[in-house]
Amino acid sequence: MATADPSHGRKDIDGDGVADCWRARWEGGRGEGGLLVEVESPCGQPPWNLNITSHFSEFIGSVFLPLEVAAHPDRFRGVVDLLFGSEHLRAIGTIDGSFRWLLDPPAITASEPWLTQGRYSQFWSAGAPSLPPCQIMPATGSECEPKDRPCGLVVYYAQNHGAWTSSRPCGGGRLYSTRHGLALYDLGQDKFSWIYISTGVDKLRRPSLGRTHCTQGLVVAERGDGPDTVWVVIDPASGRYGTLPPSKFWDETRGPLIDGPYNWDTLAEVLRKSSWP
Repeated sequence: MATADPSHGRKDIDGDGVADCWRARWEGGRGEGGLLVEVESPCGQPPWNLNITSHFSEFIGSVFLPLEVAAHPDRFRGVVDLLFGSEHLRAIGTIDGSFRWLLDPPAITASEPWLTQGRYSQFWSAGAPSLPPCQIMPATGSECEPKDRPCGLVVYYAQNHGAWTSSRPCGGGRLYSTRHGLALYDLGQDKFSWIYISTGVDKLRRPSLGRTHCTQGLVVAERGDGPDTVWVVIDPASGRYGTLPPSKFWDETRGPLIDGPYNWDTLAEVLRKSSWP
């Protein structure tokens, strides 16, 4: 909504040659916030409403589209352009690897030694790692009528990654970190993959990932702080990951040290051979 006055404006949203009017106001609290938008199409008609609020802890948000928008393709594209900019609209086949990672099923509670385990769809992109842009994807499904018509938007607030925070050697490549994400760069094949995204944290404006280490083909990262800290262990070769309670301490030279019946060799084997989830 790049206008001189961001609270209201006039624009031909649906391309019918008649001006439409919109008004927007911010509404939010401690854990969520965003814009509430009213659109009169054309100006002077009863408005329809759009709720663009989202949780500050989540990368992914959703926007329900009223029938007045969903049933008209030109109006649908105009609304996306008004709210986010049409350059951010994507089809499912063109979203980036970090968006794909977030759309995979979340990790679930697991048995020892893991607190949780998950897996992600391995997706490699050509070149060195690049920060993802904001992306918007049409939402279709059984709740839409007809089912192939988008009745909502899935929004990826990728700006919450911020800038790259670190880069370090990792096996035959380099590991790049944002405040919430890890991307592995294969130097030999000049390609990269997002291997972990931390979401569902207190507030995304605060970093949730700390130190990282690469060992035995695994990537280990600190997630959280204080008593809520866990170690995230990722196997980029299999697309599996798990979380462990931190044990002993993190040596600045040797990395995270573990105790008990496991070492990094056995943990790597357990993770790679797991058939669950």
